[in-house]
Amino acid sequence: MSYLQSDDYALHHVEICPQVIDTPDDVTEHNVVFDIIQDEVIQGIRNVKFIIWAAVTWFSNEAIYQELLAKKKQGLYIRIIVSQEESNINMISKLKENKFDVVVIPRWGSRRYNRMHEKFCIIDMDYVMHGSYNWTLTANYNEETLATALDHELVAKFAKEFMELYEGIYF
Repeated sequence: MSYLQSDDYALHHVEICPQVIDTPDDVTEHNVVFDIIQDEVIQGIRNVKFIIWAAVTWFSNEAIYQELLAKKKQGLYIRIIVSQEESNINMISKLKENKFDVVVIPRWGSRRYNRMHEKFCIIDMDYVMHGSYNWTLTANYNEETLATALDHELVAKFAKEFMELYEGIYF
């Protein structure tokens, strides 16, 4: 049986004009936590699918390191920037030994007092965690802040700062 063309169901004189109908703006979500911050950081790392970029002044927290190592073993791309601090020496060695992409920012200024003092982590270029929280065990017992944002515009600003640190633009 073949199809016979006819005008029985034709839409005479109807013009079809496609248009964009209400599309949601970029999704944004902001939150802040003041306790159990380590758990929030670890959950952020667990949720990553592709890349992690982290810049933290002090990094000696073994639990956070183990989460990063697990993600690296899954093939994720991880870049870490830390300050050249005595307390970071062991962690820097572990990161380099396990072939993480690590940049150590040297201290500068009078008596080498000045330091890179950033504390943020970008997840998949979609999500950022930032605040006063360093990745140390001691930070778990301080009064600290961690703000989180699912906000492409904000993440882009942090990514720009990260790349400037990574490329050594400031130093």
